[in-house]
Amino acid sequence: MASLRRTGHNAVRASRPFEVCADAQNGVLFAASYLDRDGRAVGFCIAAHASDKVGLQAARETVNSWSAVWRTRRAVVASTGPGCRDDEGHSCQHLMTARAEMRVFAERGDQIVVIGQHGHSMLAALLDDLAADVVVIGSDDHIGHQRLDPDRVSYVVQPGVLIEDAARVIATLRALYPRVRGAHPDGLCYAASDRAATVRAVAASCDATFILGEVTHPDILDPFRLAAAEETQVHVIDDTAQVRPAWIAGAASIGIVPTPSASPSLEHELLDLFSGLGPLSIARRRLITDVLTSWDGHRVAAPLSP
Repeated sequence: MASLRRTGHNAVRASRPFEVCADAQNGVLFAASYLDRDGRAVGFCIAAHASDKVGLQAARETVNSWSAVWRTRRAVVASTGPGCRDDEGHSCQHLMTARAEMRVFAERGDQIVVIGQHGHSMLAALLDDLAADVVVIGSDDHIGHQRLDPDRVSYVVQPGVLIEDAARVIATLRALYPRVRGAHPDGLCYAASDRAATVRAVAASCDATFILGEVTHPDILDPFRLAAAEETQVHVIDDTAQVRPAWIAGAASIGIVPTPSASPSLEHELLDLFSGLGPLSIARRRLITDVLTSWDGHRVAAPLSP
């Protein structure tokens, strides 16, 4: 439908394609289909009236262009879970743990380095009503610009930041301030790192990756940047009409990364489109980090990370 409308044709969707013809006997149907594993016929078709030469040509070319990308595929959907948002921040277990650690440091008179992200709702919730000497550092490049007391400096990690980024800051802090004190790592939040790893894993295993919707909230990692780093084709869409045949030509594996801004139905509609272009296998992928909170010869997994 979208392909025809882009070329200026007045295309309409019908429950039966011949309904678009004035007379079914004078209609011409162009179709491409296959039998699914359950024996069900799947595919697509376009009908045009026999007297409409322009319509016939457009229908033929459209079916040919889409059937040219016909093949067996797999779709890998990233299940990244929700990001940290204001409405759930104050009930976050990681946030409460970090605030408790900060109160201990503040009562001791420490200068507290918060490894965090400016503009993130979790940072605002972490610092809310806290009377302490606090410095917010977003990367290890920022540490050299700070004047910290080497004898009374401590740090906490804001929930919602990448653990990999926080680890670099911690390493630099320890190198510059050997007496720095930190919050216990059991309380670290791995949710952002797990979401980033999920997007990277999906993109790395696919020939093309579709980002559904755009990220505008500072609490959500940019999936386009994460996917593009894996050297895959990345397309950001908010409607299936934006998909082009050339985007999936030769793609045996297609990644799908939903974002909170995407329509709830967009993922289903995109999978519907791909299923009409050949046998489709759908997999959901999510990487999760479990924190081991005790060690007595047996590992005990604690459900700290969502």
